[in-house]
Amino acid sequence: MKIKNRPEEVVQIALLNHLRARAMPGLFYFHVPNGQNLPVHIKTIRKRMGVVSGVPDMMFVHRGAIYGLELKANKSRKASPEQVAAMNALEVAGARTAIAHNLQEALTTLEYWGLLRRDQNFGVSEAQSQESIAS
Repeated sequence: MKIKNRPEEVVQIALLNHLRARAMPGLFYFHVPNGQNLPVHIKTIRKRMGVVSGVPDMMFVHRGAIYGLELKANKSRKASPEQVAAMNALEVAGARTAIAHNLQEALTTLEYWGLLRRDQNFGVSEAQSQESIAS
């Protein structure tokens, strides 16, 4: 059975391929699965357990610093009010946050933050990454 990925999932999976190959030593990263379509009673339970709406898709911890990266499939996708509020709260608490609208923006952001090695030889383009995910 072939699984059909949404565009943001494709970007995120491609980003994880880069992280596995190019992450700085000691980098801890994880996905926050808040955006799932769940029954209301499950969402209510999760909220009571501390789930915060709008937390960025990917979180990173490196050398005592915290980073949050929200992934969007393209420039036309805007952050929701909950995402803006969560990212602002993270920044007030000392984290760095950003929104990336494609794989290249995500990679550039992680390189700028010093979380991803600049490796000219990695050589996986966004199109190639998406093709490997689709198959």
